Amino acid sequence: MATYSRRTIGQGCFGKVYKTQYKGETTAMKKIPESNIKQKNIDREIQIYQKLNHPNIVKLLFYPWKEDGTWNFPLEFIDGEDLEKVLFKQRESRIKLSRSAKVTIINGMCQGLSFLHDKNIVHQDLKPDNIMIEYGTFRPVLVDFGVAKITSSTGFSTATNNGNRAYAAPEVCQGSDRNKSTDIWAMGKIIAELLLGSTVETEKCGCRYVEEILKGMPYAKSVSQMVYTNPCQRVEMRQILGDIEMAGEAFKRDILMMRLFPIQCFKVEQQR
Repeated sequence: MATYSRRTIGQGCFGKVYKTQYKGETTAMKKIPESNIKQKNIDREIQIYQKLNHPNIVKLLFYPWKEDGTWNFPLEFIDGEDLEKVLFKQRESRIKLSRSAKVTIINGMCQGLSFLHDKNIVHQDLKPDNIMIEYGTFRPVLVDFGVAKITSSTGFSTATNNGNRAYAAPEVCQGSDRNKSTDIWAMGKIIAELLLGSTVETEKCGCRYVEEILKGMPYAKSVSQMVYTNPCQRVEMRQILGDIEMAGEAFKRDILMMRLFPIQCFKVEQQR
């Protein structure tokens, strides 16, 4: 038996998530009413979790079961906050974002998404709400695979297209299917918002616009390549990982230089 907290710690696509004690472990128990979901979707979500083992992707700790008309998914409990709260509800957040913290978050998000795509899984609903940030370590964890789908080299997928409109790539808004490329566009927009500390308008989000608003930041070139309006021009996640990591090192060096030479760096910032 699981011992449940009365407090809801999350809201998934089809159910709610509670902090629980189950088999001696603290878990995030996702509870989905059987009436809310089809059996094939349950089977797909289980199949997806069984493919995933990465520090930046939430883990399924025990095999799900159905009890009293409700499916129970015992997931890894992340002691932290979602990125939506960290970014856009700063007064309520316990997490303060230094440059070093931003680099840790960006690297982890990209590594998690790259692993996901290597397993031919499309998240479909990447947004700040679905990225948890762990207290202390700033480890980012991709969560909520309720609408994720498995693809094949032939383009066949095991799910319909779903996801948030605010992080939908331009072609999705025009009726195209979500795929790895649309995940990458969403991640590029999320990174841009993290770097700026503010929202980026979906309608404006594209290569030239992102390169301009990130002008002067080491991330400008790599992130702008993730949000090309034409999906054929977008990079694959694995192709861009090295550039993202190098941009992060340069981003951290900038703050080191500001500490060593504050007056000179202030003048440079004023000129940008």
